[in-house]
Amino acid sequence: FAESVELRVSLVPDAGGRIYPPLLTLSYTERSVESIRTWTAESDVSDPEITFNVVYTMDLSGFRTDLTVAFIIISVFAFVVWMLRMYSWRRRNHADNIDGKTMRAALFYLVQTGSTIYFWMLWGCCVYWLLFFKGQNTVHLLLPTDDDLGAFVVLLSICFVWKALQVIALLFKQNNADVFFVDWEKSRGMLTSSNANDPDRPSPVSIWRSYFVANEFNEIQSYRKVKPVFTIFASVFLLTVAQLENVALERPESSLDNPCPQDSPVNEVLRFAIASSVFLGVAFVQYAWAKMVTTRFFENKIAEFIDLCSISNVSVFIMAEDYYGWYIHGRSVHGRADTDMAEM
Repeated sequence: FAESVELRVSLVPDAGGRIYPPLLTLSYTERSVESIRTWTAESDVSDPEITFNVVYTMDLSGFRTDLTVAFIIISVFAFVVWMLRMYSWRRRNHADNIDGKTMRAALFYLVQTGSTIYFWMLWGCCVYWLLFFKGQNTVHLLLPTDDDLGAFVVLLSICFVWKALQVIALLFKQNNADVFFVDWEKSRGMLTSSNANDPDRPSPVSIWRSYFVANEFNEIQSYRKVKPVFTIFASVFLLTVAQLENVALERPESSLDNPCPQDSPVNEVLRFAIASSVFLGVAFVQYAWAKMVTTRFFENKIAEFIDLCSISNVSVFIMAEDYYGWYIHGRSVHGRADTDMAEM
């Protein structure tokens, strides 16, 4: 008897929705007479499982060729960007020889450049399938089947692993950065000793201003224009509660309702396109809001920290590398910051 039935419908290229004669594939199985005689209520002899699938396919050889050409071009572009970043790093660090430090930097910039560029390539291809498959009136484009997703899965896995390595390397780089607080305050006056044998010494400078600046610097370490927790929760809300995840179903219409979930499987290409688009959209809205509204009309934590350095008469050196970093010039225009209310 028939164990599985598969109806394969192939689309004729550039034929205005016409199809080839459908191909019906039947897979048979057999049972021995002895198993039928000795069947019980718990066995599946009396009620065997029979599967029925309908697969819609099209010739994707032209798309594979275009994708291969695009992959080669993007790989060359990624290599050029990686070489430019390494050239800039070697100039900053005066690295004339290839040692372990140079190899670590090369690996870091390789995974950073490759994962970012390949992700945007994957996102663009998946969004192409999403827009043109959901927006077609006459059938001219069908989704790739599971057999066609090998390259997609491999490239997505590479992007994930490389991005994870980039995050680990970035944490290592940040944890090894050197931060120096330079107090420009000078001693004012001399301390006279009660012992005639002890010489007078300059009055000490208060350390509390440097402590306060260091504490504020530590607080803004976790400041982000894009909030990770809010981004995740908002993306999950839009995908599940607002049912945007139903856009990833293998059906041409873009309706968010799913009356027959068992008849509409989820396509991995469409799922990646809608999930990543929602995540990027939420992040972009947060970044635009923080850039155009929050930092202009409410608070700008970086500018406030720079003002604090200027008031405290403390400068900050942030050395991310041996010969490269950032400097905040916080030397007060008044010459000193340790003063009293009467002098102010």
